[in-house]
Amino acid sequence: MEVLGATASIIAILHVTHRVTTYCLDIHSTIKRARPQITRVLNEVNSLRTILEGLACLDDGDDSSSSLVHLKAILSPGGLFDGCSSQLKELEAELGKFASSKTKSDHKVIMWALKEKDINACLERILRVNQSLQSALNLDQTHVLLFSLAYAALLTDFNIRALLLQARTQALQLSSAVEQDSASMLTSRT
Repeated sequence: MEVLGATASIIAILHVTHRVTTYCLDIHSTIKRARPQITRVLNEVNSLRTILEGLACLDDGDDSSSSLVHLKAILSPGGLFDGCSSQLKELEAELGKFASSKTKSDHKVIMWALKEKDINACLERILRVNQSLQSALNLDQTHVLLFSLAYAALLTDFNIRALLLQARTQALQLSSAVEQDSASMLTSRT
């Protein structure tokens, strides 16, 4: 997936996370029985949103973003990110039913009890995507860091070799100058 396409997809998912958060806050205030679960949903969605916001800010002109191999695999079509998108949309639809429902609070509680299992399953899948995104970022950052360290070591080795060559050249020049001085002193004595 191209960086621009990935960024657009990430921003679209960020909009879904915003709607999910809005629904959660509405449900939290109307269904007391759902509060612990809604708090969990809010925490997971906010965690995912933090990661997605960081991904959306990656600069496509940055050399390090071109080496994010694991992340690119997750963002590729049909990859884990697409699954995340569908799970969030499913969660949004389920939560939207409660938030927009004009039924009495008692009916909402019953509806919540029936749907709580589905919401938990959806939330578990979102949690796995969240962990996979975090792992991919960590792997890619480690790869970039190791590459940078190897490059720095190579440059250091090159600089040391250049300094040794320079020192050897200077030693040869000095030795040649000493020999010339010695030779000129010998010829001047005779």
